[in-house]
Amino acid sequence: MIIQHDRGFVRGFNALPVVRTMLAKPSSYNYVALPTSSMRDYRNFVSSKYQLHVQTVEEAGGLRMVQMVQYFDSTHFASTKWYRDTVFCPGGNFVRPKGQAKRSMFIEDKFGQEQLAELREKGLEDAFGKYSTWLLDIFDGQPAAGHIDGRDNRLQEANYYKYKFTKADAYSQEDLEFVGEQKSPAAPEEDDARAV
Repeated sequence: MIIQHDRGFVRGFNALPVVRTMLAKPSSYNYVALPTSSMRDYRNFVSSKYQLHVQTVEEAGGLRMVQMVQYFDSTHFASTKWYRDTVFCPGGNFVRPKGQAKRSMFIEDKFGQEQLAELREKGLEDAFGKYSTWLLDIFDGQPAAGHIDGRDNRLQEANYYKYKFTKADAYSQEDLEFVGEQKSPAAPEEDDARAV
């Protein structure tokens, strides 16, 4: 999981179904973003602005996700293998094909823009699989992450919940065993498919 320094959680949720889905289908789910307030009507925004019609998928346990047409530097889950092979330089060298990110730049400013341009040019059907970027859609249109503004006077209010840590839900023994299985030293390649 990548937690952007200025994008805190605004609600608690069980992350395990997201991780399970990404591990079970590593080529289908490279990146799963947590929604922010600017993504409330994401499907209509993308359709109106880019003339792209994103699809919604449902996975086990009521997990619902919407295709994202652009990588955003925000709080998200991602595959380390995808970051190495697609977002950053293959093999760790510094030769960057068009669109790949380099140090000290915002990924969305280069990679995200190239992704959007390719999806607009080739269409979702032909180009989406290369990216497999998704928006988690389980919060009834409400944000799960929000921008932290140090000048936000609402943070001073005792009853304002935004950006406070929540008590984690207790995981079952089955959940803990599943996570433990993913860390098996006998299968180092599984590490590449794990979500960060």
